[in-house]
Amino acid sequence: MALEYGKPRETPRLSRSDTTRKTDSCSSIEPDLENLAVTTHPTFQAIVQRADARYQAEGGLSTDQVRRRLVARRAARRKR
Repeated sequence: MALEYGKPRETPRLSRSDTTRKTDSCSSIEPDLENLAVTTHPTFQAIVQRADARYQAEGGLSTDQVRRRLVARRAARRKR
């Protein structure tokens, strides 16, 4: 198990070196760049803003409402 900043990770992060050997890397720059690219994308920001506005206007779903919706979807898939 690899360590990152003193904490164990579930799976080691692998990166390619110039010799194409797999090596363990403790840097997390790729996921951070991906996270930055997604969270700063205008489409993603618009989706989050719409969701926030809807939540403010209508409120959220209770656990029972979510459970009923998931059960209904599962039942509809089984009928196909």
